[in-house]
Amino acid sequence: MNKPLQETNETKLLGFTICKSLTWNSHVENVISLVDKKICLLRLCRRFLTTFSSKQFYYQFIHCHLIQGIQIYYSLSPKYLRDSLYLCQKTAIRIIANVHFLPPVLSSTSSLCKQFSILPLPTLHKYFCSIYAFRIFIDNYSDYLSEIFVRQQHKYPVINT
Repeated sequence: MNKPLQETNETKLLGFTICKSLTWNSHVENVISLVDKKICLLRLCRRFLTTFSSKQFYYQFIHCHLIQGIQIYYSLSPKYLRDSLYLCQKTAIRIIANVHFLPPVLSSTSSLCKQFSILPLPTLHKYFCSIYAFRIFIDNYSDYLSEIFVRQQHKYPVINT
């Protein structure tokens, strides 16, 4: 039971790939690889699915991988990896809209994102970082805010009906 630990270059912990150099590059590359496989499956199934079902497939099998830990790895990974993730999302959205055969110039994903109510990856990153910051703010100031509202006493009588 006193076995020495083996040194590895990377390991998986709670769904995240942690490498020896403590960068998020290998994790983002694994997410890209996983999402690419799901996009291929979506492309194969698209002709049998309605638009609503395709959108549900996106949220069930692609979106969940894109947003898991997005606050951390999207901020710290190199731009080419972030762009690759965003390109994966754009490809999936084009498949949902059934315009995946058109060149990227003719099928703008910003209008498709609005049409399907899907937030683009950079906006998702900002959204989740905002939620995280809001939770920190509320946790730190909830006692202070509750004291302010408890201490304030109004001077008008309350009429019971």
